[in-house]
Amino acid sequence: SPEFRSALSQTFTHSIRKNEDGEKYFYVATVVDHGSKIFGVLLLAAPFDTLMAPTYRIMRSMMIIALLLVVFTVVEGWLGSIYISQPLVRLSQVAKQLSQGDLSARSELEGPIETIHLSHTLNEMAARLEISLNSLRAFVANASHELRTPLTTIKLQVGVLRSAIEDDPEAAAHFLDQIDSEIDRLTFTVNDMLDLSQIEGGGGTLNLQPVNLADLSGEVLAFWDVRSRQAGLSLSMNVESELPNVRGDHYQLRRLFDNLLENAIKNTPSGGQIDILLKKTPTPRVRIEFRDSGIGIAPEHLPHLFDRFYRIDPRPVSDSGRAAPSGSGLGLAIARSITLSHGGQIGVNSQLGLGSTFWVELQPI
Repeated sequence: SPEFRSALSQTFTHSIRKNEDGEKYFYVATVVDHGSKIFGVLLLAAPFDTLMAPTYRIMRSMMIIALLLVVFTVVEGWLGSIYISQPLVRLSQVAKQLSQGDLSARSELEGPIETIHLSHTLNEMAARLEISLNSLRAFVANASHELRTPLTTIKLQVGVLRSAIEDDPEAAAHFLDQIDSEIDRLTFTVNDMLDLSQIEGGGGTLNLQPVNLADLSGEVLAFWDVRSRQAGLSLSMNVESELPNVRGDHYQLRRLFDNLLENAIKNTPSGGQIDILLKKTPTPRVRIEFRDSGIGIAPEHLPHLFDRFYRIDPRPVSDSGRAAPSGSGLGLAIARSITLSHGGQIGVNSQLGLGSTFWVELQPI
């Protein structure tokens, strides 16, 4: 055979060929010798398909595994794209709703962690925008009401004045005084609205400098002393020793103190007591308290006291039968804005019949 002859010349050989019956075989031939003496040639033959069967099985398994991996990769990529794209599509839909004015639209917290964070941020932004818009609407509605009331009063009094100016000069003078009072009230309300808008919008730059709160409180106490005595009230001030200064705008802090003290005077009946206390807190911060022995505040009103135009009770009625002016309804809102612009905190503690304590905490120098 060819293998026999090849083995004699090369010592070892192998080949794949068909035998006389046409079957493919794998042949191996090697010389059997000792030294230079050749004893013979060993020829081995085995069916090729039998030898290659394990290899074929492995190759088929590898091809099946590779095919499954391709299918799995395609399916995983498709599902992954859906997992990522669907939340983004829904986020886009929510953003479109918000842009069309539907501020109640919210995104579901779903998908990858990055998409969840994006949805959470969008929801927070929408919630803040909705609150701001609702506050703006309430502000416009309240402002419209506050401005309409004195204008209506002025219009009515002008009509009466026209008919009384010749027949009853004293009545005419009375109506002129009322018109003048309503104009003052209207001007006061507009100025407060402009000031509040400027403070909250950051339109005014704070003139920050060291402020001695004891001296400032003394100024406020002296300014309101006559008004408090006319109302039958007693004012006092108690300052803790070695009270540190704060860094703030003297004018704005003066207005803050004025608003809080005026509020205490308005809501404390004759014979009452109002105390201003200045002390340090463990935080450490400087705490200013305005304590009054007034009528107190019901718990349901406390969360809203610093809202614009919020009033607990209707205005007291004057002798003329009309509501007596009681300020713009913006004093406490301005006080809160000034406090926040100085990085401070403001709050109130009160019980019905036991008076109220409005407090402010500011960071010392």
